[in-house]
Amino acid sequence: MDGQGKQENRWRHWLIAVVLVSATALVANADETSDVKRTGRGRVAPTSNPINLTVTTDRQAYNVGQTIHITANAVYNDGSPVKTTKKTVVEIKDGDRRRVLRGALNNQGSGAFTYSYTTASNATPGSWEIEVEVEDQQRNKAEKKISVEVTTGSPPPSTSNSETMPSGPIDSEAKIRVEKRWTGPNRSRAARAVRIF
Repeated sequence: MDGQGKQENRWRHWLIAVVLVSATALVANADETSDVKRTGRGRVAPTSNPINLTVTTDRQAYNVGQTIHITANAVYNDGSPVKTTKKTVVEIKDGDRRRVLRGALNNQGSGAFTYSYTTASNATPGSWEIEVEVEDQQRNKAEKKISVEVTTGSPPPSTSNSETMPSGPIDSEAKIRVEKRWTGPNRSRAARAVRIF
């Protein structure tokens, strides 16, 4: 190898060494400052106030063709609502786990988000998965998955507050089972006692 080739190799080795030392220093510095927020064009590190996300639907079971009403409530650990968001996502998968919807939630204010989706009349029945994601401006993120049943045929049985305990005295030998049911106009959860003979 001639003198010029040797010098070029030295320069390459020197340049590689400088790049490696610089990269090592950057990684070490990033570890020391990982909890510091960066601004400008860089990413903003999440704050220490994570988001608690609750996701509900108006019913547990739907027939094909019915509308699923989704409500999400997002609050920080300190109890304050998530008012401004960078991103909200709702994703719905059918009984075969195929994605039928990916969209943005509607911000109702005070940490409340909603979305309504009408299932197709020929939709695949089964256990449908609903996944909701909320991310605020400081990049705090929360995700939650729930499932609902979508069926074909007759409508799901009506639940109302008119169901009561059986009349008459209850045997000391009788067994009682408590069932959780969706009841009332706002579909709040309530318990119902059933007498078993």
